[in-house]
Amino acid sequence: MCSGRIDPLFIFEAFKYGADGIFIGGCKLGECKYIEGNFQALIIGEFAKTLMNEIGINPDRLKLEWISSNESIKLVKDLNEFFKVIKNLGPLGKEKNWNEKDKIVYLNSASKICQDRQIRFLLGNISTELKSLKDFSLSTIEKKIREKLLDKLKAKLLEITIKEFIQEGIRDFKTLLQKTQVEKEVLEKIYFQIIKS
Repeated sequence: MCSGRIDPLFIFEAFKYGADGIFIGGCKLGECKYIEGNFQALIIGEFAKTLMNEIGINPDRLKLEWISSNESIKLVKDLNEFFKVIKNLGPLGKEKNWNEKDKIVYLNSASKICQDRQIRFLLGNISTELKSLKDFSLSTIEKKIREKLLDKLKAKLLEITIKEFIQEGIRDFKTLLQKTQVEKEVLEKIYFQIIKS
């Protein structure tokens, strides 16, 4: 009933089950009957786009649009424009030449990040801070995510992704290096910790 109830997990699960793009429509900003629901959706949307970028999905595959209930013409126009964007991007994974297994590994990793307690706690803190600032501008949301969440997100995402590849049977260090595209020293540290445990 409210765009603010969208969980970032829903977005990555939808991608995992075949969506090439996701459109989230909500009430116009400042007109939410739940007061700040659509501002919460903005925060979730920016977090999801950050995570999409980190795993190699073009953030243009996620669109948030604010529409009044009497703006059916605008809704149709927005959906048609979004459809054109997705059609131009092609199937999910095309940008990175992912095979189906790799695509599932990256999407599983993103889903696990969305369920991680520490990441959710940090995202909740960002939301609380933005509410107290009364500043929900995209630039401020992006800045807070970058300052308070991005480093932890990258570290956890890399660890989870390596574990996912290992579970898929990819244990060869060179292959993991190629698939994760991180520096050798960074991968070595995580790889050997995982292998030991």
